[in-house]
Amino acid sequence: QWIYFGYLGAIKEQNGAAMSIGRNSTFLDIYAERDLRNGTYTEEQIQEFVDHFIMKLRMVRFARIHEYNNLFTGDPVWTTESIGGMGTDGRTLVSKMSFRYLHTLTNLGPAPEPNLTVLWSPRMPIGFRRFCAKLSIETSSIQYENDELMRP
Repeated sequence: QWIYFGYLGAIKEQNGAAMSIGRNSTFLDIYAERDLRNGTYTEEQIQEFVDHFIMKLRMVRFARIHEYNNLFTGDPVWTTESIGGMGTDGRTLVSKMSFRYLHTLTNLGPAPEPNLTVLWSPRMPIGFRRFCAKLSIETSSIQYENDELMRP
């Protein structure tokens, strides 16, 4: 909830210009794993939390002037969640939460927002790359960026 409220405050402050939400899937993974280990939540409950978070991001709207809305179709918010990729130290940033975020496309169906962007690297785990490919074919809803080219 606090990530969602923080994001709402930030996007309202900048009045509707494109603003990515970041790489929350990697950040939140340690907390989900702790809660699983402690028996606080089950895998199904954690997936439901992720699904609800994505639903909330899908509902964000701005009160924009008519001329602005005429420029773009579908009232875009340009919320982007970056998923996967590699750390500068060479370790993968793919986590179980990366799978959970992408699995929302199966649970909720495809949607243009939030933009789920996989930072693609051939060094990511093969299971994750195959999962991404499968969901891309099924949903046409994943954006890819070449993680290898974005690092100095």
